[in-house]
Amino acid sequence: QDKIRLSGIFREVYLLLRDKVRVTDFYIRSELTPTFDKAVILAEVKTNGRAEVGYTLYSPTGTRIASGTIPVDGTETVRIEVANPQLWSDETPVLYSLILHCGQEFIRQEIGIRDFVIRDKVLYINGKKVKGKGVNRHDSHPLLGAATPIEHMLRDLTILKAHNVNMIRTSHYPNDPRFLELCDRLGFYVCDEADLEDHGMGSGGHLNPLTDSAEWTEAYLDRAKRLFERDKNHACVLMWSVGNESGVGQNHVRMSEYFHSRMPNAIVHSEDACSNHARLYFRAETEEERAKIECDYVDIESRMYPRVDECLDIYVNNPHITKPLFLCEYCHAMGNGPGDLERYWKEIYSHDSFFGGCVWELIDHSVDIGTPEKPKYIYGGHFGGVPNDGNFCVDGLVYPDRRPHTGLLELKQVLRPCRLTQ
Repeated sequence: QDKIRLSGIFREVYLLLRDKVRVTDFYIRSELTPTFDKAVILAEVKTNGRAEVGYTLYSPTGTRIASGTIPVDGTETVRIEVANPQLWSDETPVLYSLILHCGQEFIRQEIGIRDFVIRDKVLYINGKKVKGKGVNRHDSHPLLGAATPIEHMLRDLTILKAHNVNMIRTSHYPNDPRFLELCDRLGFYVCDEADLEDHGMGSGGHLNPLTDSAEWTEAYLDRAKRLFERDKNHACVLMWSVGNESGVGQNHVRMSEYFHSRMPNAIVHSEDACSNHARLYFRAETEEERAKIECDYVDIESRMYPRVDECLDIYVNNPHITKPLFLCEYCHAMGNGPGDLERYWKEIYSHDSFFGGCVWELIDHSVDIGTPEKPKYIYGGHFGGVPNDGNFCVDGLVYPDRRPHTGLLELKQVLRPCRLTQ
């Protein structure tokens, strides 16, 4: 998965002492009128027995909007109307707060009221055309490895905000749940990716056997369910990704079906499916064959490292493609990279159906074996392990200690929010 391999428990482990009868789950959604002047917040609450559940909704400024108590024995839904709602986006990450009270427990969930929709080959956020100016990010630290305390997550996000980035792909697994909370508060769109990759199958010639095997369906669905059910209440999640570089097959279809069953308007992402259909496009001999290259179980076209002319010919200018284009990886930031940023963004800004992309990647992955006064960063091969990827994981926009590379400064310039032209 394009990082240093480490073993152990990297996330926090904690125990909760809870009431015997309690809230076991909640699913909060918002619906907006076409003019965005009214919203309805729907809070579906589940308990493991009969209980009185109190609720209070606060505005972004702390004003109480609604409160009440409902009896719940299984599942009940609270409906709260909000007039003239403040809408969440990357530029205005305003959050409402819902407090659920059951027994001795209070549960707080921040809510972003927003509308994500794809219409006429364009992705709209709250009725406006928006670009995804993204990067891929791994959990990585030169001293702590894959363990990333919240202050390190916050530092990564503030660095990205300062460099005009508004989107993150959680390559290639769900991040710490607090990371999504920070993205909600700071205003980042997230391509939330299931922990699924089967590069090892490539030694057999292709990646499809597990993804197309009924014996592995439940394992794939488990990844989709755990991703969605944990993160479903976060405003920042723009796309749900079935995984990374794992081929194509019925199990990805089932994952997509699960996402759509739980969130009918979900934007489901699968680069594997789109790349596979691009290969069909290149092999097609007639216009009729080229018209069949769209994948019906994804909602956005996604590719890795296509040429700019390929983006335009196959997707942007192709009347048979009805979905926007998103580059989940592009402009590999290794060595003197990234390159061609300006050329890509000239076309992204020029075409509404070209949504944007995520540079590979944010961080140089290295281990610091030096001293605080004189760090020394090492990478693949320095541990004596064979085989290894050498310096291939040293491919970020920032050094391991988060000092910006020149590539990050170039990205900031290319992504600048306004330009003067003559």
